[in-house]
This record gives sequence, structure tokens and C-alpha cells, in this order.
Amino acid sequence: MKKVVASIIAVAMILVLANGCSTVGQTTYKGFNSVKAFKIVNAPAAKSSLHFEKTLTPGQGGVVSGSYTIGNVQVTYTVTVPAGALHNTETVTIDIPDVTVARQDLGPSPYTFNKPVTVTMSFKNLPNVPDPSDIQVAWFDPNAGEWIVVPSTATVNGNDLTVTYNTSHFTAWLIIDPDD
Repeated sequence: MKKVVASIIAVAMILVLANGCSTVGQTTYKGFNSVKAFKIVNAPAAKSSLHFEKTLTPGQGGVVSGSYTIGNVQVTYTVTVPAGALHNTETVTIDIPDVTVARQDLGPSPYTFNKPVTVTMSFKNLPNVPDPSDIQVAWFDPNAGEWIVVPSTATVNGNDLTVTYNTSHFTAWLIIDPDD
């Protein structure tokens, strides 16, 4: 699958990193100007950006999800917040700034959870499915000007790709392939 250079510099200026984020199990990917973003399709977007949200309570947690289709590819982003992860009732948001790129801005931001939440991205009917071992997920640290890679899993089933990661904070997230 072809990848494009993400427009990172402008984004870096507006992102805010949550205080107190754990760095256990994370590695820094240097050279943020050359990070390659996972491109979903090489087609013009019908809609340039999307927003999904749901208000969740601390005692119950819940799931925030949003789906769209671009070309023949069906994309679904899901954030699963376990009970007890939130400090207060919060409106959890998923913003997709460019529907053709596998990037999501999660909110509220900055926000640090009491326990990790799970984020899953599903891409069905990809024309060229990448090798799942090449897929990595990273969040942007505006203080350091770098993308921080976190442990994630990627699975392929036919022409479908699913990527999952856990996080204790919300900010901008991107699927990258640093080997490309």
C-alpha cells in the first residue's frame, strides 16, 4: 500500500500532550518530518474530516465508535473505555482530520485515564493489504517534536486490516510504517 508523508509540522503546533503520560513500553521515532502515514486509499476524499462523540460516565465507561466508507474501503474507529477509567463524566471524541489517512485525534485532550483504554481501527476491503508486522502506532509529543511508538497489534484477514492499541492518554495518533 502506498504511503504518503504526513503533514506534521502544522499539526504539531496545535497538539497538546497530556501531563504525566507513562513512557513504559514506548519508543521514540526520531525525524518526525519524515514519518510515513498509512494511506487508506489513493482517492480524493468525499468529506475531508469527520467527528464522532459520546458522553460516558466513570462508573460505566462505554464505547465510542464511528464508521465511514472511502472508495471501497470501510473504515471503523472504536474507543473502548472501561468502567473506572474516567475521572468524571466526559464527552469522548474521535476526530478524523483526513479520511484518507489513518490518523485520529482523540479527546478530550489533554486527558489521562485512571486505567488504559483500547483503540481499534478496522479497514475492510483494502486494495493492497500491508504486512501486519510493518504496522506501528504512534502518538505525537509536541514538547519533543517527535512521534512516540507504542505497542500495538495488527492482524490481516483477507483484504481486511485491524490495528489495536492501549493508551492511558488522549492526543493525536497515527499508524506509521517506519521501515518504509
